[in-house]
Amino acid sequence: MIQKTEPLSPKSFDKGLITRSDILKPEFDWSPNCMNIKWYFDGSVGKRFGSSTTNTVRLGSTAIAGWTIDSGGTLSTNLVAYWKLNETSLVRNDEVGELNFQVFDDPSTETGISGLAPIFTAAGSEGLYISNNSSLQFGTGNGTISVWVKPSSITGTRSIVSKVMDVGGGSFSGFEYQLLLAGAVPEFQVSANGSSLTTFVDGASLSIGTWYNIIAQHSNNSHIGITVDNGTITTAGHTAGLFVGTAPVTLGYQSGLTVGVRHIDATIDEMGMWNKFVTSAERSDLYGGGTANTYTGVGQSGFAWAAFDFGATSLRWFTVAAGTGIQASSNGATTFVVIATSRTQNYQYFERSRSLLIATADSYDVPLYWAGSVGTFMATLAPNSAPSCKYSVNYNGFLILLNSQTRPRGFFYADENLQLTSAWADGFDIPSSFDDEITGSFILSKFLYVSTRYKMYRVAFVGGNPDWSYLKVKDFGYVPRTVKILTLKGGQVAIGLDWSRRWRVFDGYDDLIISDNVENDNGMCDFAMSKISLAGSGLTITNAEYDPNEQEYHMNVAIGGASSQTTHALILNARTMAMYPYSGQEFNCMAIMESSNKTFLMACDRSGFVHILNSGNRDVAIAINEIYDSPFLFSKIPETVSKSRQLNFYFVRDSSGTLYSQDRADLSNVFSEIRQLRDSVGNSELKSTESSVQLVRTFDVPSVQNTFQFRITSSSGTANPWRMTRWDYFGKGLGVGKGVTG
Repeated sequence: MIQKTEPLSPKSFDKGLITRSDILKPEFDWSPNCMNIKWYFDGSVGKRFGSSTTNTVRLGSTAIAGWTIDSGGTLSTNLVAYWKLNETSLVRNDEVGELNFQVFDDPSTETGISGLAPIFTAAGSEGLYISNNSSLQFGTGNGTISVWVKPSSITGTRSIVSKVMDVGGGSFSGFEYQLLLAGAVPEFQVSANGSSLTTFVDGASLSIGTWYNIIAQHSNNSHIGITVDNGTITTAGHTAGLFVGTAPVTLGYQSGLTVGVRHIDATIDEMGMWNKFVTSAERSDLYGGGTANTYTGVGQSGFAWAAFDFGATSLRWFTVAAGTGIQASSNGATTFVVIATSRTQNYQYFERSRSLLIATADSYDVPLYWAGSVGTFMATLAPNSAPSCKYSVNYNGFLILLNSQTRPRGFFYADENLQLTSAWADGFDIPSSFDDEITGSFILSKFLYVSTRYKMYRVAFVGGNPDWSYLKVKDFGYVPRTVKILTLKGGQVAIGLDWSRRWRVFDGYDDLIISDNVENDNGMCDFAMSKISLAGSGLTITNAEYDPNEQEYHMNVAIGGASSQTTHALILNARTMAMYPYSGQEFNCMAIMESSNKTFLMACDRSGFVHILNSGNRDVAIAINEIYDSPFLFSKIPETVSKSRQLNFYFVRDSSGTLYSQDRADLSNVFSEIRQLRDSVGNSELKSTESSVQLVRTFDVPSVQNTFQFRITSSSGTANPWRMTRWDYFGKGLGVGKGVTG
């Protein structure tokens, strides 16, 4: 048991992210704010690895995508991305692919020109962004941006859409293009070299509170154009092309190295980008007579609802439920064949029962089975007799179906040798309250456990009448799709999310809440367990998997009060006991896949694409933006005044890229300007060719303060993520006081 053998204790998990209010606990193996940072088993920390897509054809995309108006049938040609901007918070999804807007500072929403739309304010500094992607660069080719804007103020110079990196003082390190309002006048600015600008102006003057469709275009290294509300396009020659840089695409503001600038006062809606110069007829279609056109992608029909690695007699099939069908791949999730259709677009579940793959669903779809034979479809399990249930499990030679539509606490069973022909007449109800329901099951140390929303039961086959015995062992239950079995400190346990948004480990007898250190919002980190959404689908969209390669429990959740889709992940490292969060985890399901004698953690997103996680330095083509904040450092007590001198950082030799550091003192909530970390001779980029056992970088911090904290970030295009093994902070105590300077 946990308490007797003591493989775990609350202290075991005092590593990684800490979101407690007790931020003045100077432990060196945690951070009050980190994102996309991994804690390695040897004590080092570093930028996490990303993912890569395996399939080129979206799964489940049987619905027809299209426009409300498309008179020539050409608006979808060379369409790169389209954002309806209907989401009420957090990620704004791309209808075409995976170029989703992330949150710089989340705007609120109101009624837009079509559906909902985000409201941006200069005072609130709201904004959305997409990390640099080659699809959003014009270069010397054709390109078009169309967007609807309703100004709420027309003072100053305000950015609508930009791909600009501002280094301050009117200087630029990577200016590509920008659509802005100069007062009431729309302007399209471009740069051929990344620094000098050319401005093109439309003759229109916008009014407050009125919707306008603004279209900006670049034509094949020839000319630039801008038009408002389907008016005559204003063009001018431009033969130098557009600079190709690494700046993000931002909406509602202009990107700077440290903060956003030129925040707009406006509501923005229905934005699209094309790799072509749209025609006059296409511009008229986008304007839609003043009521706007809109594009709808395949939407939910591409959602992935479940994944499972099924080893049949001669092949391994990575099986995915996506959209309304089920598809399987025998070549490492590269290409898929359809094995079932007409499933409800809702979460599905796969389990192996003897030599068969069993499929069940949250919507009580008819249970199916498949033997993994090439060219065959899934068939109905014991037609007209097997109950339609949410979950299945094979235990002690029985196929067990759990939670039917008429009996949500129902436990139905049949001999696995007769599972296809049984009358399925045997069953009983788990004895909980009438408003309770079964939420899943797991096998731990040879025992079967059935979880309901409120309780945990150990169930055993005893034979006779009745055939099964059951014993309530705990007064808590797990959220569906979150329970996994792993080994911690020498003992096998189940880990999952309970309905109070806490992680619990359970060894069959005792349980322990282990998420104390990541539960409360400390106001510094985007992630905290208390920020997991309870709105809409709430906890029930959460999903998890255990990665045996990295020995990590990986749980995807929706962060934000109104979020209804997964946005982040929280990781538990089974070797370090550290917890750390990842952003950009828009995955509906995960599974471990075996292929060519290797195992991979696979994840399926809600666009119908399958990804290999921990497989690269980017999330597909999107750069990973990581943050590591140190604990608050002070001498003995926070009132002690110290003089800081220097920070030294040590990195493993295969680290690469340029790292940046900032600092702040006296519990300030504002960090200093970004500065590059450099070695003793002034080199900033980490290179494995350096003649040292470890790569060393230094950050001078001559200042006097009570508390001190530093932040590390990096460039986004590194060939290999950085990994830091040690950092040293040099300072000198000057006595006790507060606000002392000099």
